[in-house]
Amino acid sequence: MNIPSSLKNALLAGAVTALASNAEAQFSVRTVDAPGATTIPDINFAESLLTSEPTLGGGLFPTINFVGGGSDADFSGGVAFPGGVGGTDQFTLEAVAKIIFNVTGSYVFRVNSDDGFRLRSGVNADGTGGSVYSEFTGPRGPINTDGPAIAVPAGVSTNARLTFFEGTGGEEVELSYSLNGGAFKLVGATGDITVQTIPEPGSLALLGAGLAGFAARRRRG
Repeated sequence: MNIPSSLKNALLAGAVTALASNAEAQFSVRTVDAPGATTIPDINFAESLLTSEPTLGGGLFPTINFVGGGSDADFSGGVAFPGGVGGTDQFTLEAVAKIIFNVTGSYVFRVNSDDGFRLRSGVNADGTGGSVYSEFTGPRGPINTDGPAIAVPAGVSTNARLTFFEGTGGEEVELSYSLNGGAFKLVGATGDITVQTIPEPGSLALLGAGLAGFAARRRRG
């Protein structure tokens, strides 16, 4: 028996909605350790490690507010870096998510980091590409870097990627935003912005293959 295309599309849409609901309000985060006695001089080298070295730890997090051997910066409640790297030196972190703007307004994004970072928007599902919104490429103590104000209508979304590295000393990183000149708040902590995990490449293709298999079984039945 053939499944009508309308039913097949409805099943696919329902499954995609379920995937989005399960992944809602989550950044996908991973950490990578520099090999041996390697020193990370800047964010460019740190990003190269993300492509060449194995993932040390990872997980899904509602906000970016990590703290290790230092102390909280602008926001309390910082959590441990995944992979047990907090309190150690020479590691890098990557966080990717889909950012959905629910409120029309002027947004400024801020990164407080110790050490350097790079924040990109418009990246691909695998975190590549995109354009740099803000960065501080070298080592530093905990300090804020604000990007330019951007006017965004409600309903617009973008895939974002934050990379960060720890050289020596304390380590922490926070991602926050200000709407229309108001107080800064953690991205993902309010209703102004919805954060969603970007589906892994191929996940929808696998879902489609599953539906095709279901249709084939129905025809055999």
